[in-house]
Amino acid sequence: MEEAAEPEPAPEPEPVEEPQDEAAPEEATTEIVTEAEEPSGAVEVASRPRPRPSRPAPQAEEPEAEESEVAAAEPVEDEPIEEAAEAEEAESEEPAEEVAEAEPTEEAVEEEVVAEAEEAEPVEEASADTASVDDALAAALADSGAGEAAEADPGPPMTGAEQDAFRVAVQQCWVVDPGSQAGRVSVTVAFQLSRDGRVAGDVELLTHNADSGEAANSAYESARRAILRCQGDGFPLPAEKYEQWRMVEMTFDPTQMAIR
Repeated sequence: MEEAAEPEPAPEPEPVEEPQDEAAPEEATTEIVTEAEEPSGAVEVASRPRPRPSRPAPQAEEPEAEESEVAAAEPVEDEPIEEAAEAEEAESEEPAEEVAEAEPTEEAVEEEVVAEAEEAEPVEEASADTASVDDALAAALADSGAGEAAEADPGPPMTGAEQDAFRVAVQQCWVVDPGSQAGRVSVTVAFQLSRDGRVAGDVELLTHNADSGEAANSAYESARRAILRCQGDGFPLPAEKYEQWRMVEMTFDPTQMAIR
């Protein structure tokens, strides 16, 4: 007898796990199997809940859209990386620039030191020049002081005999006209003598007692002629007493026939 072959039962297909929607709430995590995904003759697993009609199937494709958005957003992440790389390069270049800037600073310091030294040299030279000038002035003042001291020392005064000899020498040349107005006029004159006893400059009229200018002038001219005539090669005066007789004031009084 031929036994009829019993058909072997078809193996149950393994349930296909659908990707879960990350944005869906926990109650929507039940897998949904569409008719296209179920193999023909497959038996639905009793433990799988029935699909909810309110959740349409196309929403299961949302993760793909998110993946595409993520994929599209990924190139944007390259920019921060490039910016970070540029920032690192800039940071690596900054120390070099700072070092380069530090070197001129040292050079500037050296230049300042040299400039200060150069400025100090003229100051020292000026100080030395000032000191030399001060020394020269001090020496000149000392010399002038010594000269003034020497000039200030007139030496011993003239004796009465020396004064009388000088007066007599001038009186010998003095001529007075008793009948004229000048014969009664007294005049005082001043003149300077050099070291050789001669008149240096002119004879000046200081005072007179005449009633008129003509009489005063006549008396003055008479005294002036007497001095110039009698000086000769120089009045006989002691040279060591030059400061005593260098400046002379002499009064011509015809009433007394005397020279004072």
